[in-house]
Amino acid sequence: MGLGIGALYLALERAEKDINKGKRSPFPHEFLRGPGHSLYQRIENLRVDFMGWLMGVVIMPPMLMLVPLSQTYLSSQPASTGMWVMITVVWVGATIWLSRKAIATFKTIRQLRLGYEGEVGVGQELNLLMLSGYRVYHDFPAQQFNIDHVVIGPTGVFAVETKARSKPVNGGGKRDATVVCHGDHLAFPNGSDYASVEQALRQASWMSKWLTSAVGDKVQVKAALVIPGWFVERRKIGDVLVFNAKESEKAITGYAGPRLSAEMIQRIAHQVEAKCRDVAPRSFRQSARKAG
Repeated sequence: MGLGIGALYLALERAEKDINKGKRSPFPHEFLRGPGHSLYQRIENLRVDFMGWLMGVVIMPPMLMLVPLSQTYLSSQPASTGMWVMITVVWVGATIWLSRKAIATFKTIRQLRLGYEGEVGVGQELNLLMLSGYRVYHDFPAQQFNIDHVVIGPTGVFAVETKARSKPVNGGGKRDATVVCHGDHLAFPNGSDYASVEQALRQASWMSKWLTSAVGDKVQVKAALVIPGWFVERRKIGDVLVFNAKESEKAITGYAGPRLSAEMIQRIAHQVEAKCRDVAPRSFRQSARKAG
């Protein structure tokens, strides 16, 4: 089996060389990250793991059967009862272990998919701000964490965190789909959330320090928290802007913070874009792309 996989790999390598022979990449630079870029990569990696666990469940029985069949072929004697018992125990135990790993991976993929789709939906709404002269970037890579969206425009710089939450099955009315903002926390129908507000503040603080150092002038960053698909009731205004995805344009353009000049917007956007433009095209190998 190992030889077969190795031969297939070499064949695919050769096929790629044949396809790209005499050609060079039309893309001289990396692409910008799209909404949910990091989550998408995690989901893709987990899908590979999931397929591996499933393949293990499928391939293991015939592989185990080779043991008694080999003994019968080599010794001309049937496998003993003890060997069959051992193989059965190994098969059952391994199947249970592989199945649990597959189920756990599947659940993780489903959870990450909710977050990914939330970031994509919010990102698409934020992109509409570009029609009003704003610069919008996604999945900004920071120190061991990512900022979902960064919006830069006349009304300031915004570090936007997306929190996609499932709605309760019961009810279905507006009351069951409303999150109440109390300034320092959010109140959902099934409990309170302090962590999301704290996370948004931490990320905005980090972004402010990083931009101040990168640009050379003091840069204030406003923390924003978007909850797609929920009605937002604001009972107390805190340090974090909280709104749903459809309110993005109103919340950002209507923010009464320090105004940014066109020059400052460009300086800030230059630094942010340099960090977000790191997605390498995959139609050609890295060496071939750079050579082009």
